[in-house]
Amino acid sequence: MKLLRTTFLLFAAILLTAGFSSCVSTQYASMVPDGQHYLAKNKIVLNDSEKDVKASDLNKYLAQSPAKAAGIGFSVLKAAPVIYDSTSVATSIDAIIQRLEYLGYYDSKAEAVTQYDGKKANVTYNVTLGKQFPMKSISYSVADSTLDSIYAAGQSKSLLKEGDKLAESVLELESQRLASLYRDNGYYGFSKNYFFFFADTTATPDSALLTVELRDYTRNESPTAAKPHTRYTIGTVSVVPQGNLKVKSKFLQYLNRIQPNSQYSETVINNTYSRFTSNRLFSTVNIEMTPRDSSVVDCEILLSPSKLQSIGFDLQGSVNSTGLFGVNPSISYTHKNLFGGGEYFNMAVGGNWQFMFKSPAFTNEFTLASSLSIPRLVGAPSKWFSGPVLPRTNIALSYNHQKRPEYDRSIIASSYGYSFNPTSNISIEWTPLRANVVTVYDMDSTFFKSLSSSYLQYSYMTHVDIGGGINAYYTTNTSTNPKESYFYVRFSGNVAGNVLNMFDPLLRQNKDGQSLILGVPYAQYARGELSLVRTTFFNNSQDLSLAARISGGLGYAYGNSSALPLEQRFYAGGANSLRGWQSRTIGPGMSPIDTAFTIANQTGDLRLEANLELRFPIFNIVKGAVFVDAGNIWELPHYSHDKTEIYNEDAVLSWKNLLKSTALSWGAGVRVDLQMLVIRVDMGIKGYDPAVQAWRRPGQWFKRDGFTLHFGVGYPF
Repeated sequence: MKLLRTTFLLFAAILLTAGFSSCVSTQYASMVPDGQHYLAKNKIVLNDSEKDVKASDLNKYLAQSPAKAAGIGFSVLKAAPVIYDSTSVATSIDAIIQRLEYLGYYDSKAEAVTQYDGKKANVTYNVTLGKQFPMKSISYSVADSTLDSIYAAGQSKSLLKEGDKLAESVLELESQRLASLYRDNGYYGFSKNYFFFFADTTATPDSALLTVELRDYTRNESPTAAKPHTRYTIGTVSVVPQGNLKVKSKFLQYLNRIQPNSQYSETVINNTYSRFTSNRLFSTVNIEMTPRDSSVVDCEILLSPSKLQSIGFDLQGSVNSTGLFGVNPSISYTHKNLFGGGEYFNMAVGGNWQFMFKSPAFTNEFTLASSLSIPRLVGAPSKWFSGPVLPRTNIALSYNHQKRPEYDRSIIASSYGYSFNPTSNISIEWTPLRANVVTVYDMDSTFFKSLSSSYLQYSYMTHVDIGGGINAYYTTNTSTNPKESYFYVRFSGNVAGNVLNMFDPLLRQNKDGQSLILGVPYAQYARGELSLVRTTFFNNSQDLSLAARISGGLGYAYGNSSALPLEQRFYAGGANSLRGWQSRTIGPGMSPIDTAFTIANQTGDLRLEANLELRFPIFNIVKGAVFVDAGNIWELPHYSHDKTEIYNEDAVLSWKNLLKSTALSWGAGVRVDLQMLVIRVDMGIKGYDPAVQAWRRPGQWFKRDGFTLHFGVGYPF
């Protein structure tokens, strides 16, 4: 154990000093030839801070940037220094002025001041924003009556508004919008370059008169190249699966929205492309449009199959300073086209083992889960769903067996539901039917008696859980591994027992007055969880970011239940929660670890948590992080039978004990970022422990029960 603590102490010291170095300047100075300087810093100063331009927006237009450094302890690993080039300063000034003019600031000024300190060169760009011209009037010239009627129909969505400032950036966006509008109304190949913009800033003082003209030749052509704009219809349409992909033709027709003899529409083309790509069957989808003559365009959809079957493996683990190990391995098999209609099948086998060496205490859990996702709403006409993302019908069935020293438990779970995406960044899963049968057996009599005077006894009883729920997710960035600032919110909620409650008069009841299904009580409760996560990247960096999360959950039992079922109760700690603690080893509230459990299983009715994590580069694909986690689980007030006292008042959340019962941990970690996969090691240290209502002193951090090491895949949030 002493060797283990020493190893962890060294590991923590390395992590906590990651990214810092006191010898950067010395190393760089030795690498720069005499008579030259290295670029140490660029700074852009805007003389008018009230404008909508930020200095950080202009950094990307600088011709030279300092080298990025990454440090581990006092040894710096970094690229060669950037040798300062005075000619690049003039290039940078020109680029800044051109960018400001594009944004609508005319006759802007910029000058650079270079300061030398030894072999360092620091460049400051002082920028004075130029004049802006509000658009006093906007007129349009569209000669063709059909084109003019299409423009008029979409005028309400115009990006050009009288009174707004004239800017080439907005004109460019407006020409793109209009070109897309015409392509969506039959004008195949219509280009934004058919639009010409003329701004008169002399007719009226301090404002502009804007004229927009649609011509029959582009900005890159002369008037002699003019030709009438023509509407196109779709000619032949062929869908060509390549390779040995066996897929039902009816399913391909369902995915394809492009129909022969219909008017060409860019929206229909894009929707069809999205429908094919979102189904995961095809590695590449190419929609080739070939004009046959001046008014007909043929379509060919080429589909390259992806790998239909795959096997995946996942592993998470943790160990704390008391020697308690936790291992969570799983292996899964997927098939993307089980019945030839894009049905996505998944089967997974997993486990969860907790144990201590040289101790008989252990828990083990085995899970076998299967699911089938069908790319349509079963029972609904396919013509109802012509959008870019396919709705799906989801069917799931699983078996879970858990063996603990106190009891054995098995759960047979099934669900039927639907998932759909109203937009590309919103996903919703609705499960109208979910049915679980939870059987508890081999209950240790001593353990059971310890619960006999508590409402928690119900949580450990055999029961039936029938209900439904919804999961909703919104994100501002849909990429798998975002590299720019983003925000997401996740909500899940479910209810159980309400429909069954309507049939209570017809159901048999036990001696406690609970209605029975299959001879056991059914659960009745409502439960919800909400997470808000914001990740901010600094200075346009893809490596330095600050991630923050606020999350919480609440469950309430009523009617046929006196407490939440055990599997619906909340817990804290673990690789994605309070990382100073292992999973289920903290709370509820200020309660100590329940000694009735050989291995901790602390749960509660509600959970509140906040996390803050600074992520930074170390070297190449190796990243570092420092973090702070705060929160806990708590109980709702549960009264004795005579309503005179509250069970375990230390576990109940109140304004009076909120701070005293909130746990705090901090720590550091290393991540290996493989783009599609992030391997993570975190070490969390207990800071404030509500069980003893005291802060852990530094001398206790690396002693027994002072820290926990977590292994996992992916970021914690």
